Amino acid sequence: MIPPNSQRPQRAARLATRADQLLKNNRDLMALLFIDRAIEYDQAGALDHDYVMIRAEAWRKLNNNRPIKALLHYNEAARLGEAGDLAEAEARYLEAFRLDPGFLWSLNNLSWSLATTPMSQYLNGPRSQHYATIVCRQSHWNYWAFVSTLAAANARCGLFNRAISCQKRAMHMAPDEQQALLSKQLLLYEQKKPYTAIVDEAVAGDPPDRAPDGTLQ
Repeated sequence: MIPPNSQRPQRAARLATRADQLLKNNRDLMALLFIDRAIEYDQAGALDHDYVMIRAEAWRKLNNNRPIKALLHYNEAARLGEAGDLAEAEARYLEAFRLDPGFLWSLNNLSWSLATTPMSQYLNGPRSQHYATIVCRQSHWNYWAFVSTLAAANARCGLFNRAISCQKRAMHMAPDEQQALLSKQLLLYEQKKPYTAIVDEAVAGDPPDRAPDGTLQ
């Protein structure tokens, strides 16, 4: 288990490079162990540096195509969400998580949408809180974006003291470039207001450009 507040991108990059080498040498199970640890050390790198692709390929070589299929559903969910079809996006995110419970971005992004969407008919604080709690527990509370999602979910439920506590924890872990937005959200929670995302706002968890089979471009 990676302890809280221990995201280490450089160590993750070394582990991912080693995983890729192991994969090329057909040491697939060992590669999977290395890439899973890399993702624990750098949840953002799971998407930004294609660690999920290495992981999905390792599973494919072990005769498990579910992670690849999960990425397909994840990307389709993101597309549907951008198109405003959050009901179908939710179904796709849940299917992605069902196929691959180790890929936490699916449930995180669903939780974020349910807590912060400007389309009020889709808001659902209790479901958002439930999903975000699962993500934080599975990631051992060690990634700022996941904890910030739980803060937004708590705020949507009217649990502003919990939201403030989670947001401060997220800010303690987050990089400098995220502090302005996190501070803006914290101010709202202190005013007992939930956060509503701005359309086209850049957030953590944008989908990867491709899957190992190239079909996500």
